[in-house]
Amino acid sequence: VAKVLYKPIRMPYFTSRLAGSIAILALFFKFNMTPYNQAVAGFYSGIGDLYLHADDYLSAREYYDLSSAYSGTSHRANYAMATLEKRNLNAAEEIRYLKQAIQKNPTEFAYANLAARYREKESYFEALFALQDGLEEFPDSGPLMNNLGLVYQDLNNIDSTFYQLNNAAQYKKSRFEAEANIYALLRMKDLSIKEDTLEYLLG
Repeated sequence: VAKVLYKPIRMPYFTSRLAGSIAILALFFKFNMTPYNQAVAGFYSGIGDLYLHADDYLSAREYYDLSSAYSGTSHRANYAMATLEKRNLNAAEEIRYLKQAIQKNPTEFAYANLAARYREKESYFEALFALQDGLEEFPDSGPLMNNLGLVYQDLNNIDSTFYQLNNAAQYKKSRFEAEANIYALLRMKDLSIKEDTLEYLLG
């Protein structure tokens, strides 16, 4: 009876593979070939790194530019370009590349360097905002806390300076620098603090 009444609908295996391939291609082009562009950007960044290691800065710049052309938010390419601009003492371009570097897959170093360039230009509030954004991404970053303390010192906000430096001193990665900055601040501002209190703060 089953052979007479039931007639299963069969789809050829080739048809299912073709439909899957079309769906994948549709998604690929819908997202502007992002996977392909990122792969090519990584390839060119790698070549740029080789030329940078060989001190061929001109060739390195060309390949980093190619990497940025395929992926404008490539962290590696933009951070490397910022390093080259720093070598050329071009702070404006360095800041531009650092801002692009933190748009996707940011690092603590990119935020710290961006804030440092703003401090050099005496753009203290821009430095403050950059470090606050960095701490949102990396809430346990002692180095960013240490840098934020220095920015508050630039703004003459002593309470916030002590608070951030004390927080930074709790992390092994930034303990030495934060303690040195605390001692320097006490001497610079001619502030007196009891020794046992200082030991408690630096704990």
